[in-house]
Amino acid sequence: MNGDIATPYGSQSLTFIGMHMAPAIELPIYNSKDFKFIMFGGYDFNLTRTSFTTTDPYSSGTMTWYLDTSLYGPLLGFQMHFGFADTFIFSPFFMMKSISGTVDVSTDPAYVSMQQSYDIPSYTVTTYGFDIIETESGVSLSGILDMAQKTEENSDVKTYKFSISMKI
Repeated sequence: MNGDIATPYGSQSLTFIGMHMAPAIELPIYNSKDFKFIMFGGYDFNLTRTSFTTTDPYSSGTMTWYLDTSLYGPLLGFQMHFGFADTFIFSPFFMMKSISGTVDVSTDPAYVSMQQSYDIPSYTVTTYGFDIIETESGVSLSGILDMAQKTEENSDVKTYKFSISMKI
């Protein structure tokens, strides 16, 4: 993600690059034509680099702030598949992650002497979701609700994601 904005102090830009992966092992507990129960577990990795370039009001030069963030932690969950009418699958799922990490902050030019590292304390994210799949055409409807554990440093965070996809 990248963008520029013009301000009275000059041009500013923001760039965000991220990578997320969550390798997991699935263990089918029960498997029949109309019902499946799957448990899964793994590890969540999230690496991002954010940079913000702005005009330095003291030197009229530009200054870039960099934030390098790494988040990681174990995940565990389960998913069920309910088949009905031979062409539909309703598949609710639940997942919990314990996430912690670090963020490194630095600037360029370095004359500002800003180079700090901060720990991100462990917090829990609970995810509820579902998929509704029409098996003949491949059309699916999905929904996800993410809720972060409330701590002294944050408020509850709820993220709602809905998508419609189709296999080609």
